Amino acid sequence: MRTSICKVGAGKYHPNTVSRLFSVVVGTACLGACYFANQPAFESSVKKKVSIGMPMATATKNLEAIGLTCSAGNPADCSRVRQRLWPSSCIERVNISVSNNNTVEQLDIRPILCAGL
Repeated sequence: MRTSICKVGAGKYHPNTVSRLFSVVVGTACLGACYFANQPAFESSVKKKVSIGMPMATATKNLEAIGLTCSAGNPADCSRVRQRLWPSSCIERVNISVSNNNTVEQLDIRPILCAGL
């Protein structure tokens, strides 16, 4: 038979224990669902995946692996939308200039833009 120091009476839990547990669960869920714009981390993740002189097909494949979607064109626009807990979102963008031999000529990592209520 298991006993708990939190129980008060026949199977009832102390109100403070329940409210603390609820606060911890809700707080953890909220923090886990939050997205915080971090420009240096975004730039680092892109630079690990794409380098100048890399074939464009490889660059777009690598960026898609980290959640960015790339459009055709020169420069190619690669972006992803990050939802936040509040009614707002952030857009992370990278523009890739392509050389005549279809390799990455220039990498332009744009500032993260966030908008919402």
